[in-house]
This record gives sequence, structure tokens and C-alpha cells, in this order.
Amino acid sequence: MDGHADNAPGTLSDLASLLPDTLDESGDQDDEALTDEPTAEDGDTGESDTDGQDESTEDTPEDEEQAEPAPERKLKVTIQGEDGANQEVEVTETELVKGYQRQADYTRKTQELSHREAEAVDLLKSKYQEFSQSYAQKTEASRAAIVQLAGLRSEQEMAQLAHTDPAAWVAENQRQQMIANVVAQLDGQIAHERQVQAQMQQEAQARRHAEMYQKTWAELQKDGIDRDALAAMYSDASKTYGFNNEDLATILDSRQVKVLRDALAYRKLQAQKPAVKQSVQNAPKVQQKNSTNVRKDEQVQQRFRSGRASLRDLAASLPDL
Repeated sequence: MDGHADNAPGTLSDLASLLPDTLDESGDQDDEALTDEPTAEDGDTGESDTDGQDESTEDTPEDEEQAEPAPERKLKVTIQGEDGANQEVEVTETELVKGYQRQADYTRKTQELSHREAEAVDLLKSKYQEFSQSYAQKTEASRAAIVQLAGLRSEQEMAQLAHTDPAAWVAENQRQQMIANVVAQLDGQIAHERQVQAQMQQEAQARRHAEMYQKTWAELQKDGIDRDALAAMYSDASKTYGFNNEDLATILDSRQVKVLRDALAYRKLQAQKPAVKQSVQNAPKVQQKNSTNVRKDEQVQQRFRSGRASLRDLAASLPDL
């Protein structure tokens, strides 16, 4: 016991020297943790945050009601029911716009489909026409080759053969009859193909005629030319230029109609020219002041503006009674 008492630290400095280094490091960390905590002196505290939130919420009144959207306007439209009868229903503007968009999209797709179908049909007809024409040409060539190779005899030669060798005449007559049957079949096929080609050409011409007719009317209506105006124009053209109905019926180009309209308008204007010229000549002459009087009037007006006008100037400016 006495030995331990002799080794005990006598002062605080001796006691501090005996403490381990780990205690110093942990003590420093605790001090740093204590210094990192917010204090009452710092401005950014939890209480200040809550105060800011309360202030922001105070700007918006709690009893303020949100504005309700205005009711959408409804329109009455007439549609065809399932029984075929017309009935009136109410639709909103949004439904009406969507319906129009669907109808426009359906119309566009239908037109595109119809256009593609027409192109496909035209392509098939064109290919068939090419095939038919090629088949007819090859059939004609085959017919000519058969006739040439068969060596058919004329009627005079067959009559002479029947007189000299009746048995040979019978065999030759049968051979020529068989060849004639084959040639007749080829002639029928050639005639059929030619008829089909002619019919297809007529249909194509009629289709082009209808398309040009519709296009011409669309262009004429843009210029305000309707059927009555066109009939009056054709009547004037017949009287002025001597066209008949057959000549005018062949006009299918809107540009030709416009040229005819301008020509008739020019002729009408030329016919009115003598009357206009006579009206101008009969119009009363306007008396014009000579340059001397104009200069005098300007001088008088200048004196009035400058305040140097005399009684004579005043009397001259008064109108005649």
C-alpha cells in the first residue's frame, strides 16, 4: 500500500499525463459535435422555418373557393336514326368538333382508297390491253404462217385435181377443210381481241371525257360561270362566230371557254365604242381659265393672305349675282 501511495500523481499535471491518447481524441470529437448543433443565436432555426410556413399560408385564404369551369354549350343537330327517320339530338361543341374531324378523316381515307382502287383498275386494264394486243398480233402471225405452210390450193387447182385424180381430190379436200377450220378459229379469236380493245379504248375515252368535264366545271365555277351564263355565252358565240351546237359540245377545256368569253366581251366593248365616243362629243364643253387670269387670281389671293388687299380686290373676288 505504501508503494502505491508513493507512485500516485501528486498534481493535476501528473494526472493528465497518465490519461490515454484515445480519450483526448474522443473528447475532441464530442466537442466538435457539440459545436455543430444549432444554437439559439443562429438565425436559421426550426422555429423560424415554421414561422415562414405560417406566413406563406396566411397569404391564401382558407375559405377561397376554386372557380368552376363554365358549362360547355350544346347545339342541336339533325341525324338519321336507325329507322331511317330524322331526329334532333343535342351535342356539345367538343363532340361536334370530334365528329367533324372523324368525318373529315373518314372522307379523306375513303377518297385515298378510291383513288388507289382507280389506279389499280387502270393498271390492270392497261396490262390486259397490252396482253390482248400482243395476243392478237401473235395470233395473226400464226394464222399467216399456217396458211403459208399449208400450201392451200385454189379452186381452179382443186377442180383440175378432181378431174384427173378423184381419190387425191378427196384427201386434199379433207386436209384443206381441217386447215380452214383452224384458220377460222384463229380469225374468231383475233376479231374478239380487236373488239375488246376497241371497247376498252371507248371506255377510257369516256372516262377521260367525264374527268375533264368535272374539272372544267370546277374551274368555271371559280370564275362565276354557271350553266345559264355558259348557255348565254354559247348563244352569243353562235350568233357572232357561226358555231353550231356540235362544235360547242366538243369544248371540254375551261381555258377555251375563258378565251371565248374574253373574245365576246371584246366584241361587245368594240360595239359600244362609237356610242361612247358620240356621248363624249355631245358633252358640254368646260370653260377653262387662261393662264393670265389664273396668275391674277393667285396674286389677289396672295394680297388677301398678306393683308394688303384693296376694295377693288374684294369686289373682284365676289361672285356675279
